[in-house]
Amino acid sequence: EPVLTFVACCEEHARVRQMSACQASYWVCGYANRQYDLGGDIDTDPDDSSFRKAMLLAEGVLLILDEMATPFQRIWCDFELYKALSDKDQKLDIVALSVQSGLAMPIVLSDGLLPGEP
Repeated sequence: EPVLTFVACCEEHARVRQMSACQASYWVCGYANRQYDLGGDIDTDPDDSSFRKAMLLAEGVLLILDEMATPFQRIWCDFELYKALSDKDQKLDIVALSVQSGLAMPIVLSDGLLPGEP
């Protein structure tokens, strides 16, 4: 997805989760890993990868879905999704894009109640 759409999804997620600018931080593998040399970040055991290490430090996983549900076509995204669903201590939130009148609007599907919900 375009970078500005990605940022809008993260901003909407932070807004509905009522996270301050100091609280809302996201680890993005596409920016955190050396894309020209993934061998240093990916081991033979996926549980030893930088992906998994970041997930273990995080409070949860945010899955951003574009109109084509592209993450489900990527094995690392599937691995991260499987691990997030297997770990009962982590939240899995999803942001889907709803396209209305040519504008992509992020919609958050939350794992559990959002702040202010009964």
